[in-house]
Amino acid sequence: MELLRIKKRSEAYRAGLRPGDRILTLNGYPAVDFLDFLFFQGEEVTVTTERGQTLTFVYESGDLVFPEFRIRPCNNDCIFCFVSQLPRNLRPSLYIKDDDYRLSFLHGAYITLSNLTEDDFERIERLHLSPLYVSVQAVSPEGRANLMRCRRDFDFAQAFDRLIKAGIRLHTQVVLVPGVNDGREMEETLDFLLKRADGLLSITLVPVGLTHHRQGLADIRPFTREEAKDVLRLMEAKEKSLSRKGELPLLWATDEFYLIAGEPFSPFYREDLLDNGVGLYAHFKEEFESLIPKMKKDKKKTALLTGMDGARILEDFTRILAGKGISRDLIPVENTLLGPQVTVTGLLSGEDIMKAADKAAGSYEKILVPDILFNEEGLTLDGWTKKAILKYKKKIKIVPATAKGLIEA
Repeated sequence: MELLRIKKRSEAYRAGLRPGDRILTLNGYPAVDFLDFLFFQGEEVTVTTERGQTLTFVYESGDLVFPEFRIRPCNNDCIFCFVSQLPRNLRPSLYIKDDDYRLSFLHGAYITLSNLTEDDFERIERLHLSPLYVSVQAVSPEGRANLMRCRRDFDFAQAFDRLIKAGIRLHTQVVLVPGVNDGREMEETLDFLLKRADGLLSITLVPVGLTHHRQGLADIRPFTREEAKDVLRLMEAKEKSLSRKGELPLLWATDEFYLIAGEPFSPFYREDLLDNGVGLYAHFKEEFESLIPKMKKDKKKTALLTGMDGARILEDFTRILAGKGISRDLIPVENTLLGPQVTVTGLLSGEDIMKAADKAAGSYEKILVPDILFNEEGLTLDGWTKKAILKYKKKIKIVPATAKGLIEA
């Protein structure tokens, strides 16, 4: 593990470490990446270097800077893989099929476990990298082979149970494909997970996402309303069997499932599942209601550009705002880049947003664009920057995708 930079006033520097040094071991174990140092804040550590040094010092966070680790790719070939359904010329990072336990621990990325080596398991256990986020999809060998086209020699149950036995708590998700891993296959998967409920933090059901760029890929389809209702009914029946009175549910479905089924949203949410599309309505509702006493009239005719799902989720709230003299008209934007079946706001392209802004410009004084369209570098899927979008139309304002962002824009 190469050291890029080091604080000159640090104990590590005084002990003899220098930029460019390669650290071979930390406290007797192989030094792989910065995670090895993560848990030793304020503690004495001993390292060996390629120069033959053995150095002991107290490590403080920020003393040492290491390169970003190379992301480990997925070795499955899932029939529903979203990356395989993307058109060309989008942000380069979108084409990375990652399946890295470090990203799971650090950022909540879901992994399949199928590329973990014995060294990986030992490191996860030793560093106690918990919680991890695991994509289960199916537990029967036939179901996994049909859905994930994964390694035939991989024993998922053994890997899953090993993590739980080591005290690693798990968030899990099941991406459901109608006619493939719903129905009996889903029930078998849920029963497998519920037997291990004490080691789990959550089970989330996610409907398959399909773009219109599936040429040459498996023939799969979206859920019908009745099929989505069946999924929710089975989920609710399994949740009731847990008898977790006074606790948040263990079993969850994304808000998208409720939209497809035409059912009322769950009244619950958890902060650590919001990024997976769970409890967005309930979380927004709680924040919205807390802001009602502070609302001030806003007569400026204002449009909010949003995805199809966003428009359906927000219509009740914009109706309340209208009654309080706050103008917020929802403008649903169809996804022409990925196709009409992709209905979430965060996957809209900059091009689609700009076309919608053009149409709205003559009728509105303000045009709101949710910030969830942009990644950490401020880019949309198709590479539009925040600066370019704001420059394109002076009426545009980029706002947080929150109740406060909607009300106080």
